[in-house]
Amino acid sequence: ELVSITPSEGSLEEFKTVNVIAKNTREHEGSLRIIKRFKDVSLNGKKANLENQVFDFIVTLYGTFEYNGQKIVNGELQVPASITIDKNNRGEWSLDKNGNGNVKWHGDEAPRFVVSELENNHSAELVSITPSTGSLADNKTINVLAINEPEIEKGQIQIIKTLEDADKYPEEQIMKLGFNFLIKVEGYADIDKTIYPVKENGQYIWRYTTGYYSWLYGQNPKYSITEHDNPYGTEISEII
Repeated sequence: ELVSITPSEGSLEEFKTVNVIAKNTREHEGSLRIIKRFKDVSLNGKKANLENQVFDFIVTLYGTFEYNGQKIVNGELQVPASITIDKNNRGEWSLDKNGNGNVKWHGDEAPRFVVSELENNHSAELVSITPSTGSLADNKTINVLAINEPEIEKGQIQIIKTLEDADKYPEEQIMKLGFNFLIKVEGYADIDKTIYPVKENGQYIWRYTTGYYSWLYGQNPKYSITEHDNPYGTEISEII
C-alpha cells in the first residue's frame, strides 16, 4: 500500500534531477481464535453436561484495518461470536469462520483486540479469559482461552400428605398417625422418614421437606418416593 510520495509535485529545472521518493508498505494479515473450556470438576461422581449450550462473545478490534469487506480507519469494529459446546464440553470460534477471512492491515501497527464474554445462561460461570486484550500478529492466529466453571444447581423435595375424611376421626387418634416414606435421590443416601401431622386452618397436614440436593448443570438426579407400612385402616390414594 502506498504511504507517501515526496515530493508529489513541483517544477522541473534545467539540467537538474528531481528525486521523488515513493514509500510503500506490505500487507499484513492475522486472525484470532476463541477456545472455550471448562474446569474439570465433578459432583456426586458426575461431570457437567453442557452439550449444545451457547456462549456469546464480543470481539472488538481497534485501529486501521480491513475485515470482512469493511474498512476501518482509526476506529473500532465489534464482531459478535457464538460458540456451541460439543459433546466433549468444548467449543471454538475464529475471526476467519464462515469464510470471513483474516484481518488485514498495513504498516507496523497491528490492530488491537479486546475479547469479552456476554452474560450467558446459568449453565456456567466465567473464570478467566486469557489474553483478553492484545494485538494481532502477522501471519499468526492469536489463541484466546476462555475458562468457565459449571454452575452448581440445587433443589429439594417436599412431601405434603393429606388424609381423606380425617375430620371423622378423633383428633387424638389423628395426631398419632405416622406415615412412612422412603425417599431415594441418585447420588445421595436414602431417607426413611415417618411424618406426623400438624393442624392448619382446621385441616390435618403431614408435611416433610428434605434438605437441598446439589448437582452440576445438566446432571439433574433422578428421585423416587414410596409410601410404606401405612397405619392400619389407611391406604395410598395417589402420589403426585
